[in-house]
Amino acid sequence: MKSTRAVVFDVGSGSVRAGLAGEPAPTCVIPSLAKMTHHSSSARPRSGFVGADIAVDAPTVCPVRNGIITDWAAIEWVWECAFRNLNAPPERHAVLLSDPPQSPRTNREKLAEVLFETFCVPALYVENQSVLSVYSCGRTSGLVVESGEGCSYATPVHEGFYLPSNTCRVDYAGSSLDRYLRTLLRQSGTEIADDATDDIKQKCCYVTPDLDMELHKDDSHVEHVLPDGQRVQLGRERFLCPEALFQPSALGSRESGLPTLVMNCLNMCDISLKRELLQNVLLCGGSTLFRGLPERMQSELDRVVPGGGVRVVATDTRKHAVWVGGSILAALSAFQSMWMSRTEYLEKGPHAVYRSFI
Repeated sequence: MKSTRAVVFDVGSGSVRAGLAGEPAPTCVIPSLAKMTHHSSSARPRSGFVGADIAVDAPTVCPVRNGIITDWAAIEWVWECAFRNLNAPPERHAVLLSDPPQSPRTNREKLAEVLFETFCVPALYVENQSVLSVYSCGRTSGLVVESGEGCSYATPVHEGFYLPSNTCRVDYAGSSLDRYLRTLLRQSGTEIADDATDDIKQKCCYVTPDLDMELHKDDSHVEHVLPDGQRVQLGRERFLCPEALFQPSALGSRESGLPTLVMNCLNMCDISLKRELLQNVLLCGGSTLFRGLPERMQSELDRVVPGGGVRVVATDTRKHAVWVGGSILAALSAFQSMWMSRTEYLEKGPHAVYRSFI
């Protein structure tokens, strides 16, 4: 296929990131929420609202659950809005889409069906999210620790291929921390709006290097002004909230914390890969942005890995690591022969995805 400036989509539980290949960051970020005012059996939903229009009085649809697309009509509308915001007619742009670890194989068939038959894109490529995250860090191998909105993963990638049988997943991430933060604040007598939690997490929360030591410090408070003008007093909530990534029992979960998740993943890998993976533990996703988290991950892993050799990598672009990796890949001249064309899809059907990008 001839070179084309593709549209890159990273579909997550919290937001859909979109932009043109070759850009350093997504130029369109839309909440993974839609209010569908009319459902139709036609190819595309005829009306609906996303983003700034989400306050419209209509049922809210969450098309992505724990990273997996579950409502295809709603996600079609989100994609349509993204194409429009990018001023990129879908029939003129190839599309590169991210796919989460452990997603159902049939989802790739459905992705091809929707994009080729509904949006008439000329070409498509689907790549695993963790592989794209590795590319965003300038690598082809690494152990990706992804924590976004709906779930968290530890995924090994070797020479551009992810190892699905060695991937570990837990069902806590940003949305779990949101609920926990609101609970902590409620216990101290403070009520905040649901959409205020992100502001507090981003500006006030941090990961402590030593929880016991932090708990024995004076219980100091800081005042924080929310975007709506509400003033809140914040104390231990600032470090107890992200601490749940290391001790998820605080969330009522019996699952492993992120450092243990990494070790569980590593222990399933062939011994010949372990050294390289340990030297490339890549933090990705919005829930890894807490101040102090990379240092805590480094110290926790150093404590349990005999002989050391662990290197935790946290790039400035890790919030959008998946999208950035897709942007890099889709812009490479050597990649242009990898696209699955619409002609190939129409000739061979949805099962062609397994020959093209599995």
